[in-house]
Amino acid sequence: MIRNTFAILAAAGLAAFASRPATAEEAAPSKQDIEFVFVATDTNANGAIDTAEILEDVIVDFRDADTNQDGFVDKAEAGEEAAGSEFSDGDTNADGKISVEEAVAEKLVDFKSADKDGSGSLSIEEVTAAIEK
Repeated sequence: MIRNTFAILAAAGLAAFASRPATAEEAAPSKQDIEFVFVATDTNANGAIDTAEILEDVIVDFRDADTNQDGFVDKAEAGEEAAGSEFSDGDTNADGKISVEEAVAEKLVDFKSADKDGSGSLSIEEVTAAIEK
């Protein structure tokens, strides 16, 4: 659902950033960009991003993206991201809007996909590898 430096939800976390490769229209993030977002997301500064940090990020960013405060991010609020498959993939009930529950569920799937060692947290190496795939 979320990608372009955490597009729809403005910065919804590394797992989503890592969930799919950049398209031809998108520049791949630089190593510096990845490190910056990683450090910003690692709020407890332990050198790893855990699910609590991802969930906190997605909820805060969801609230920011939900500009009309109706509890959903609709296509108008999503902007250009609504045109791509990321929005429709995140809209699991196909009602034309993303609920916080849908955003959280997608974020957890993305997180688990990036967590290659199954540790329950993401290292900078895991995030970088997921982005580069």
